[in-house]
Amino acid sequence: MLTVNLQDAMLCCRAVLPVMRRQRHGTIINIGSVAARRPLPGCAVYAATKAGIAAFSQSLAEELRADGIRVGVLVAGAVDTPLWDAIANGPERSRMLRPEDVARAVVLMATLPPHAALEELTLLPAGGIL
Repeated sequence: MLTVNLQDAMLCCRAVLPVMRRQRHGTIINIGSVAARRPLPGCAVYAATKAGIAAFSQSLAEELRADGIRVGVLVAGAVDTPLWDAIANGPERSRMLRPEDVARAVVLMATLPPHAALEELTLLPAGGIL
């Protein structure tokens, strides 16, 4: 979980930064989770990785602002994905966000005009945290 949720996101950022710095613009959007801020039983490691993504994204945004590179984190609530298949007694999946909802939020963050930056966006199911 540390590798996929935290280390791999950091490595992806490191891979794109040389090109973005040469261009003097770019947008990086990392995917966080409300679990990083609100305790969920049985999710300590997951929450820690997503809290790490949030802190990493905030620090990176400050470091890269002068280079014309925007960095944001999309803090998502429960999304109906196959990850929930392995969780017994999870929330009702029909009440969750759909993957396309998350994709729309990412597009919103990425398509703002160059003079604007949305550094954090929290996207929850309409019913709140499930």
